[in-house]
Formats: sequence, C-alpha cells, structure tokens
Amino acid sequence: MKSVVKIGAIACWLLWQGSAEATSLVGSDDLASITQTIIANCPGAVGLTPTFSTSSAAEAALKAGTQEVAPMTRFLQPALTCASPAPNQSEGVVFGLDAAVVLGATDETTTCQLVSSRTLSVTDQNGNPGLDCPDCTGSQYQLGDWRDMLRVLIAGMTHGAGANLTLQDCNSDVRYSLVSAWQTLFQSTCGGASCSSLRHVFRPADGAEISDTLLSILGLPRPTLDAVGHALLTPFCNGGTYDDSDPIRRPCAPEEAVCAADGTLGLVLPVAPPKNAPSDSAYPIQPCSIGVYDWKPAPSAELSSCPGGGLNVFTLCLVPGRNVPGGALSHQCYKVETNDTPFLTPNTVNTKVFNRYLRSPNGSLVLDEFGHEVYGAFHRLHSVQRLAGHTCLEGTASDELGCLPQASRCSLSLARRVATRQSGVAALAVNGVLPTDPNIRKLISKPVPVDVYPLSNKLLMNTMVGSEETTSPAQKSLYACFARQLYADPPVLGAGYIPLLQNGVCQDFDERQCGSVFNKNACKKGVNFCPVIGFATAFPLQVAVGDNIFLSASASDIDDPFDDLQFLWSAPFGKFADPHALATTYQCTQAGSATLQLTVYDGSCSDTFSVNVKCVVP
Repeated sequence: MKSVVKIGAIACWLLWQGSAEATSLVGSDDLASITQTIIANCPGAVGLTPTFSTSSAAEAALKAGTQEVAPMTRFLQPALTCASPAPNQSEGVVFGLDAAVVLGATDETTTCQLVSSRTLSVTDQNGNPGLDCPDCTGSQYQLGDWRDMLRVLIAGMTHGAGANLTLQDCNSDVRYSLVSAWQTLFQSTCGGASCSSLRHVFRPADGAEISDTLLSILGLPRPTLDAVGHALLTPFCNGGTYDDSDPIRRPCAPEEAVCAADGTLGLVLPVAPPKNAPSDSAYPIQPCSIGVYDWKPAPSAELSSCPGGGLNVFTLCLVPGRNVPGGALSHQCYKVETNDTPFLTPNTVNTKVFNRYLRSPNGSLVLDEFGHEVYGAFHRLHSVQRLAGHTCLEGTASDELGCLPQASRCSLSLARRVATRQSGVAALAVNGVLPTDPNIRKLISKPVPVDVYPLSNKLLMNTMVGSEETTSPAQKSLYACFARQLYADPPVLGAGYIPLLQNGVCQDFDERQCGSVFNKNACKKGVNFCPVIGFATAFPLQVAVGDNIFLSASASDIDDPFDDLQFLWSAPFGKFADPHALATTYQCTQAGSATLQLTVYDGSCSDTFSVNVKCVVP
C-alpha cells in the first residue's frame, strides 16, 4: 500500500510541475531506447539530453554529482555509493527485468539442464607432466553447482579460487575434462547425440552489460577496461574482447570464416560486432582477390608482428584486398583458405587468419564504439557458411550470439534472453528453472522464492541522493515516470526485456555494506509504524566469567515483514554468539555488572529492551 501512495504522490507532483531545465544525463547504452522513449513521454522530463555509455559510467556520474538519477542495468555498488555524501538516501526503482541465458541448438539441447552437481573424474589432457587438478580430491573434482561449472568453463576458476585471478588456471586438466565430454555439462542425459565434446562457448564483450551481470552472479571479478574499452585484466579464458588466448584449442572447421594462423580457435570466443558499423563493414563477404596484398598498418595491439608471422616493416603488414572496378583496391573483403600467403609468410599459415582483422576499404582497421581497433572479429565466424547452408550476420551482439549455436554445432552461447528470438536455439534450464517471464519476475517477490530463474537481473533507475531529495525537477520527473507501469512497460517490452506488469519496486541501498551498524531504509516514505519488542528474556542473570547467558526475544512490525527488521544486541563488555539474532548467547569475559541492550530497527525507527546481568569470578 505504501508503494502505491508513494508513486501516486510523485505522479501528482510531476503533473503540475512545469517545464524542466535542459540537463545532460548519462545512462546505460543497453537502455537507450527505453530512456529516450520515457523522456519523450514523461511530463516534466522533456528537455533532458541523455548520452549513453555503461552502467559503471552512469554510476560514476552519480558519484561525481553531475546528475542525480541514472538508468542502469544493475543496482548501485558499495565502492562508489559508500563514498557518496548520503549512502543512507541511496535507492533505486526496479522498472524492468532481464536475464542471462545459456543457449544451444534446439536439436542438441532440448529439455537440457546445466549440471547442478557432479563428481568429475579428471584425466591428464593438457599436455603437461602430471595431473593439473586444483581443488581435487585425488583425481576427482566435485562440481558443487551450476555456478561452479560455468566458472570453470569460461574462466578456469575452480571453487577454491574465489575471485582471485592469480589462481586462474584455464589450462587445468579439470577444465579439459569438463569440456571433453558433452554430457558432462548437463545434469542428465541431454540431446546432441552427435556431440562428443563442447566445440565453442561464445560470450559477449567485456564492456557488455550482460557480461557484468553474469560475472557478478558467478562471483567473478569484472574486467578492468582502459579508456577505449580494451580489457587490461579479464577473467575470461580467451582474454579480452578481441583476443583468442584460450589454451584449449579446436581445429577450425571448413565452414568457419575466421581462424588462427595455426588452423585452430580457442574454446571460448568473444562475439562483439561493432555497434557503429553497418552490416557490410561488420561482415565483409566479398572474396579477396587471389594473390593481391598491400602494405597497411598493423593493429595497435600487435604493432611488432603480422598475421601468421608475416614480414613487419615499420609496423606495416601485407593485407589482402580485392580488385574493384576502376582499378582500385578494397581491403574490405573475405579471405578464403588458400596457399597464396603474403611475401615471406609460410604457406602453411591458414589464410583465414586475415579475417580476424576488420578492415575498411582503405585498409585501416575498423573502430568499435569505444574507438578501439577490431582485431578479433570472431562475430564473422559463420558470416559466409554454416552447416545448414545459412549465415550469421546479425546487427546486434545478442542476435549474433543467438544465431551462432545453430551455425556452430555442439557449441553454447552466453547472451541476453532476447537472443532466444533467433530460430533453432533454446535456452537451457539453470538449477532446474527455465528463463520464462514468470520465473524471471519472481526476482521482485519478497522474499525471493527458490525457484526464481538464477540468472535473472533487475533494470533500475538509481539515485545516490534519494528520489524525494532530487533537486532537478526534470530528473525527479523522470525517476517518477520510470516508476510507473504506464510509462515503463511498453518500451521495456519493445527493447526485448521483461516488463514488470506493475508499478516499479523500490530497492534500498544497505549502508551496512559501508560499515554502518543499522541500515536506514530509503524506500520507507510517509507514515511508518515502529517495530515492537514482544518479549525478551535473559537466563540466568548471574554467571561466572567464561560462562554463557541465554538470550531470547520476539519482535513484530505492523507494516513490515519480519525479514526486513534489523536486530542488534550490545553490551559494554563480553561477547555475543550472534549479535544480530533474536535468540543468541552472551559470554561473560570479565567480572562486573553489564547492561545488555536489544535494539530492533525497521529502517526508520526502533524499539529497545535492556536487562542487567552480573559476571562473577568463579
């Protein structure tokens, strides 16, 4: 009831609020169409001029104070929010939902469920002497759950590694053993009878918001990116967005358009068609002319080398091209696998290595939306041919990730759920739950049920100053419109996300993450009833030093669920087994009298109980 009153009050405020000042606003690029649509339709918000980047950039703008609200694909993080002036006022409103999915070809993964737990027999497969088996018992590794499996699969991180990348081992025999048998990846017998092992795992770019979501759920560190979006440090086994450094290699298939010079590709491959490039630039399919090469700049990431070990002359490499009418030469072409390698390049080199580099007609490397050279165009993998005779030349990373599992047999993709709109692919069940709309919407239930789809995530309009404390009329109006189903649901659905089918749900930032004793609930607005301690007991009231006193209490709140209440026992000395539990024990650590106090807090007001006890020398 209170949330309805809150939204209604803000809605009335924005209707009488007049014209808004023009103001810049940084938001998530993935939410661009939603943000633009709501701004255009929201009373009082017209005039805001949004720019789009990552959720991290939007969060940084909130911390810097250059804006007061920000549309993001995740909630506020402690690192910046705790350093803001008012973490106890920080909050967000959930206006939509999304989910990461694991996709496979329909005929290979129908009714499949990712493995939940399994004892994996590990064999020596990595080519190094001895068994490389971190966190194993003998030669067995216990897959704890689906998170454990995905961590090993994409990041080489066993359960003992946690988030410590110094313990990453992408070349471990655990990882080799996991991917060498197709059925090992699934909880029970699954489709794909023709699949003996996993061929590829396609994943989104380092800077993609869905990568951020996936890594957060898996407990893996986020990539560290430079100013132009290149990964300086990444948990993915292939390296950065344009790298192919996975030690587990697969022989290139004839229908694959991209290959390494040695005729292999890594297990994990990034898929990141540049957002700012038209289809003919992102997916060149005109064949290069046989034996036609010209000197062009090497990629900045590989200045001292050339593809296949070719001759590098003052950072220039011989690059294939195609003859076009009028005698010109275009380097926007597709190099077939031939033996016409450039001058002083071994003829054993697979010439499809040149297709890794996305070049413009004049031979310069195409730049992505971050201004970074595309030197790993693995999105082109099936731009020319796939097993069913079709191609994958999709305009967005999500759609390309959805296309590739059918094109690359016995492969999986990690993507946004919108990728399931591609034909011939299906999302796998995770923890026995499929990513249906109802299963994803369970994420906003309170409490969240156990059968929620585990890779679900929230879309939020966040603020570090508080929704009612926002001083910009335009941004205050925009926040209120994001909170209303009328404004949010249509563009959320149109952008391929999951609408709430209700008004927005407030989410409070818990400042106990910043070291506070209690969390002031920024979502509690208007009339509030304080919690009440029903009873509290301490027994016995006198014990010897070193002994325990047993404590028990009850509490309730007329307008808050019990799970929302916060409890704290305190004393001048001594130790509580759990100071945040209603039933706990207190241990005397020295002689003397002590007042034990219980505080029950609902995020706005509190009730207390005190009892005097005595600790005596034995």
